[in-house]
Order: sequence, then structure tokens, then C-alpha cells
Amino acid sequence: MRAIQLWGLVRKDLQIFLSDRRAVSVNFILPVVIASFFGYVLVGNLGKPEDVPVRFVDRDGSAVSRGVMDRLAGDNVFRVTAGSLEEARDALLKGKAVAAVIIPEGFAASTARAYYNGGEKPEIQIVYDPSHGPELAMVRGVVLQYVTETLSAEAVEPATGRSIPAPPFEIAAREVTRDGEAGFRDAVGQNSAGGGSGGGPGPFYNGYAHVFAGMGVQFMLFMSLETGILLLIQRRRGIWNRLRSAPLSRYMLLGGGALSGAFVSLLVLLFCFAFGWAVFDIRVEGSFAGFVGICAACSLMAASFGLLVAAFGRTPEATRPLAIFITLLLVMLGGGWLPMYFFPAWLQKATLLLPTRWAIDGLEAMTWRGHGFGAALGPVSALLVAAAIFAFIAVMRFRWEAD
Repeated sequence: MRAIQLWGLVRKDLQIFLSDRRAVSVNFILPVVIASFFGYVLVGNLGKPEDVPVRFVDRDGSAVSRGVMDRLAGDNVFRVTAGSLEEARDALLKGKAVAAVIIPEGFAASTARAYYNGGEKPEIQIVYDPSHGPELAMVRGVVLQYVTETLSAEAVEPATGRSIPAPPFEIAAREVTRDGEAGFRDAVGQNSAGGGSGGGPGPFYNGYAHVFAGMGVQFMLFMSLETGILLLIQRRRGIWNRLRSAPLSRYMLLGGGALSGAFVSLLVLLFCFAFGWAVFDIRVEGSFAGFVGICAACSLMAASFGLLVAAFGRTPEATRPLAIFITLLLVMLGGGWLPMYFFPAWLQKATLLLPTRWAIDGLEAMTWRGHGFGAALGPVSALLVAAAIFAFIAVMRFRWEAD
């Protein structure tokens, strides 16, 4: 009986929403238009970031390689972490590093031979996250500068003061591939002047996947915000008092509004990705079940956010602009407008408290990053916890009668 009553409330809200065809068109078309524009403007045209996370793999262990590491660590643009090949690979695949600089074994001795005897030049590998293509030129240029400076100071006749006319080494840059270990091993295990993608799978980054994730989450929250505003309008008109005279509990009434909002917001998100799939080749390269789970959890979070708006709002006119501002702030700080690596390190850590950060990161993990179902468990859990907290506060604070 309760399930039938709940479905009746949800169906009523959906009928009201679908009756306004113009509003339906705007709510579904506007997000894909804005996401398409953002993608066109931002993908491949982002500015210079700060505090760029870089992994440094020293396979040589010489004074030269240690000098390069010290110079990189002293550069205020980079946040350098030394470690093994496996640690660097995992950091790249999880989006925790922009690039890995790998100094090969015997590098110092090989550069000396190349400089004095014209021998074969050793090759420094830069394996990079394909979503950070704009920073590759910066990383490569800085590595070239610091290696050259270190060789001049420590390896190539420092007593004579001679400068190096041409670098006695090569730098090859390759994208880390989705298969992870095999693609990364190929990138560091062979010499191939001129770089390229190596012999593993080709490039897999699609910048539109990030933009559509951000805009999809933003408009999900907008839809749920309107659900909350509708509750305020109904309360002011006395509709809630009439509904309470029916054999329906307050939890049933609020639950019906939340579920209808969750369903509509889920449709908005799925429509965004369907458009991205058809037009911009966005694919769910990871777990499809994980993708669906994150979308569903995100819709519940958005619906409970709408209830929270209704619980704290007094009038629709005063509540809407403030709620829009909070929504935009949540999406912006969650990385929906710009990639998270453009934020200061302290802010990147602080935004882990926001459900929007988990939603956007989770959607990226399931689409272009190609992660498995296990990578969806964290975002789904965080979103469900946020939904439960929002809903609990909303139910405890909701006022049934207008002020």
C-alpha cells in the first residue's frame, strides 16, 4: 500500500514536470549546449597551472640524476615525488600525477660518452597523463633545462667551464596507456627517438568527458533545486496542509518529492552523456555498472540537496538566488569548471569534503580513465553518505506551515 501511495506522489510530480514542454526542452538541451561550448573553449586551451604533481624515477642513482631531482624539487611550479616505476604508473593511472620523469640506468656515464666520443645518446622518458597535454611542453622544457644545467655543473668538465653546445641526451614523451602496466613498461623499456605513443594502445583521453561530467552534475543540482523551490511554493499556497489531511506521513510526502526529483535529475545526467556519446565520442571505458551506480547515487544526492533547499528556505524569491549561488560554488570547487589540478594543493584536499568532487571524479574514472568497478565504490559511498546527511537534516528542519 505504501509503495502504491509513494508511486502516486512521484507520478503526480512527473506529470506536472512533463506538462510544460518548453521547460522540459530547456532543462535537457541547455546543459549539453553549455557543456559543448565549455569543451570547445577549454579542451587543449587551458592556462599554466601551479603546484603540478610530478613523479621522479631515478634508475641511475648518480650525482647527475640527484642534481636533476634537487632542481626539479626546488621549482615552485612542481610538486615532485621520488619513487619507483610502479608508484609512478599507479599515480598516473589514478590521476594523481601529471607526468613521470624517468632517468635511465647509466645515464650519467652515457651522456659523458656521447659528449666526448659521439656515442649513442641516452634517452630520458617523460610518461604523462593524456588529460594534461598542455603541461607536457612545460615539463619537457624544464627537464631539458635542469638536466643541461646539472651536466654542465657536475658531469662535463666543470673545471674548464665549457658549456654544452648540444644536449648529449634525448627526451621522449609518451602517453600512459589504459592497459596500465604493459603500456607503461613499453614506454620505459625501449629507445625510440622522437617519442610517440609507443607500441601499446593509443591515446585514450577525451576532454569532453570531464566537461560533460561537470555540467551534468551542475544541472542535476539545478533540477533538484527547482524541486525544492516547488515545495516552498506548495507550502505557501497551503497545499502541504491539505496533503497532510490525507493518510500520508510527512516522510511519505517528502520522499515522493525527493524520488521524483531524483528521477528527473538522473534523466538529465544520462541525456548529457548520451549526447556526448553521439557527438563527442564519450565512452564508458571502465565499469558500466560502476557508471550507473555513480549516476544513481548522484541523483539521490541531488534530490536530497533539493529537500535541504526547501528545509532552509523561507520564500521562493529569497531562496532561489542563494541556492543557485551555492550550487555554482559546489560545482566550481568540485572541479566541474576547471580540472582539479589547477587548484592549490590545500584546496584540492579540502574539496574532498564536497559530494560534487566525488561525483565528477567518479564519472571521469568510469569514462575515459577506464577504471574498474572497485574505483566506483568510493564515489558511490561518499555520495550516499552526503544524500543521507542532507535528507536527515531536511526532514528534521522542514516546516510544514508558511511563516
